[in-house]
This record gives sequence, structure tokens and C-alpha cells, in this order.
Amino acid sequence: MFDKKFYILNQRSLIGELMSLYYDDLYIGYWDIEKIKELLKRKFYWLDINVDVEDYVRIYFIYQRKAISIYKFYGKLVSLLTLLRL
Repeated sequence: MFDKKFYILNQRSLIGELMSLYYDDLYIGYWDIEKIKELLKRKFYWLDINVDVEDYVRIYFIYQRKAISIYKFYGKLVSLLTLLRL
């Protein structure tokens, strides 16, 4: 079970950082819960890893849906004026 894996003690900040690294990857997008569990279990072990991943993903989706857009909608694009050098 602990073969060549890092055992993570009950350090919530480190566990949160690991889940953020594996779930919030800008290049690969967002995996489903089972894929995140599989990826984390390849290199790490901690108690309640399944519960932590499920909670993280569930809470992440709640925050994502409640995000408030602070930007106004853009209108049609217009070309910019160019200045001529004299």
C-alpha cells in the first residue's frame, strides 16, 4: 500500500494544495472524481483520500456555479484608429 508513495500526514493545507494541483490544471482541464483519485493514489497516500477528493470536487462545483460575473458584455469589435507618422 505504501510502496514508493508519499505518506501525507493530516496536513489540510498540503492535501488541499495537492488536490488543487491535480484538479485545477490549466492545461488538461478538469478530470472526473475517479480519475483524480487514481492520479493521486499513484504517488500519495493519506487517510480518507476518497472522501477528501469527493468533497473538494463537490465544493469546487458549488463555488463555480455561484461565481458572479463582474464584467459587462462586449459589443461588436471595432477597428482602432491608427496614427500616421509624419
